[in-house]
Amino acid sequence: MTHSTTTTTLNEDQCTTDSLSDKGPEPSALLLKRKRVINELIHTEKTYQTDMELIKDIYYNSAHSILSKHEIKQVFINLLDILVFEKEFIQLLEMAGQNDQMILENSLLDPDITIGKSFSVMMSRLEQIYGDYCKKHEDAVCKIQELGYKPEVNAYYMQCKQKIQGRTMCWDLPSLLIKPVQRILKYPLLLREITALTPESHPDYEQLALVTNEIQKVADHINEIKRRKDIVEQLIGEKKRLDRNVVQGINKRFTRRVHRKKQTATTDSQFDVLYNRLVTKKETLKHLEREIQEWCTKIQKNTKVLSDLVDSLEAVYGDSDGIGLRSIQAFRKLVIQSGTTDLEMRLQQNVFRRIESCLKLFKNPMHIIHKRNRKLIDYDRAQHLSSKGDVIDKQLQLSVEAYISINAHLLEELPIFLSLADKYCDIIIDEFACIQTSYWHKFETEWRTLTIELPFGREYTWSSIEVDYSGNMKKLHSTLNGLYSKPKETFDSNYSLQRMSSIMTSVDD
Repeated sequence: MTHSTTTTTLNEDQCTTDSLSDKGPEPSALLLKRKRVINELIHTEKTYQTDMELIKDIYYNSAHSILSKHEIKQVFINLLDILVFEKEFIQLLEMAGQNDQMILENSLLDPDITIGKSFSVMMSRLEQIYGDYCKKHEDAVCKIQELGYKPEVNAYYMQCKQKIQGRTMCWDLPSLLIKPVQRILKYPLLLREITALTPESHPDYEQLALVTNEIQKVADHINEIKRRKDIVEQLIGEKKRLDRNVVQGINKRFTRRVHRKKQTATTDSQFDVLYNRLVTKKETLKHLEREIQEWCTKIQKNTKVLSDLVDSLEAVYGDSDGIGLRSIQAFRKLVIQSGTTDLEMRLQQNVFRRIESCLKLFKNPMHIIHKRNRKLIDYDRAQHLSSKGDVIDKQLQLSVEAYISINAHLLEELPIFLSLADKYCDIIIDEFACIQTSYWHKFETEWRTLTIELPFGREYTWSSIEVDYSGNMKKLHSTLNGLYSKPKETFDSNYSLQRMSSIMTSVDD
């Protein structure tokens, strides 16, 4: 009897909506109830927006003097993006609510300003913003607890907690930060209820049915992401088992190897591409580290050669004075100024440490990939058993589900990881280029200073120094050839000493 009455009421509502005329019939109970649900959607959305603004005004704005930029990002995630989104979204919902009221007042309804259209316009941004937030929410709560052990941070929590009293139904920061997760999961319920109360003849019916299905997919996707994340974190945090489980693990690996030979291996070209990119990026970083180390070693060797040259020159001319001695002293100053101590310190702090930190980030993805490959064997085994019509046991089914979750998680997260790794690698290369440029500029400046200090009489370039050196050497060779050609009996020893002194002075010049 109740079912029959309900059906009759729905039919009457549809007829009433279809027969809306200029005389303006009384709004049906169904549309009035629909209006109340729409008002609830808009009202709760505004309340939610107020809570988000409260987080920003009380917690976020005062966090910069307490927390680092990285810690703020970890705790508040993409709060600012949510606030920007909510401002636009509520404007659309309010316009849609006002426009929807017109149908009750026998006015024309603008089909482009409806609840369904509002959700449709914002759906892609909603999925991205809330997907990112929900993925990182649990980590944010853990970070809040971790930071709370610091006295200054705990004092900051307590001060902010007192400020929010009476302004929200929440009692602390974690209870506020759960709001976006609750809100995204509330939308499917509200939209389903609005759709159920909307006659099929209503201009927004088809759009509402569409966005209700889409928002449910978004909620399901977020839940799936959370489930995958839980599985992955469980694998990462997996501790070594007790000895009694070691034998079981060995047996499992042996079983996998046996079945691997009997079954066809599943291939995933998308994963293979990402995996190859991951391995290539890791090897590129290692190669970059080796190349930079080799460059630094060459600079050290060059500096050592220059230092040895100065030592040799001092050994020859150390007892002399004048131009030669001053030249050697200036050369010694250049070698000291071009030392590699500062260079090595900058490379260690700004390049090598960053490369080391970046390489450590590859540890977790590679560990998950290793687990994924092991679960893949179980997946292939299950596929093989299914093809033969055999029953899959519970433990094997769990492995299959784990493989599907891990593989999907990797396909989603690896592109993000690789993109960030590329950016981080670019930062390292840019920093190394800056260090190189700074070093060579300093080295060139010292050489120019050396040419100014030497009594060359003009500003020398590398080519002019080379030309003068070649000219002096030709003069020296010519003079030495002339001396060798003179008869020994006519050679005056006093003349020889004076002439050689003149030659060496010429060479110094």
